[in-house]
Amino acid sequence: MVILRDLPAYEIERDGYRLSTDRTKLDLDLVHSYLAGDSYWARGLDRALFERALEGSVRSPSTPLTAASPPSHGW
Repeated sequence: MVILRDLPAYEIERDGYRLSTDRTKLDLDLVHSYLAGDSYWARGLDRALFERALEGSVRSPSTPLTAASPPSHGW
């Protein structure tokens, strides 16, 4: 059985953004804050439940390659 957390990181770059499965590039505090406080589908999400859910998920944060670039969700 494949354990998701044991898979190597995968990255691609396109149009000035990097899409990565590298767990060290994911800002967990920021993601949890958005989900628990701002989203309508996960408002009030418990931090421990959030972290357990991440253990079974493939993460793919999209980050701008330059500080001046705005976030993009068009992948």
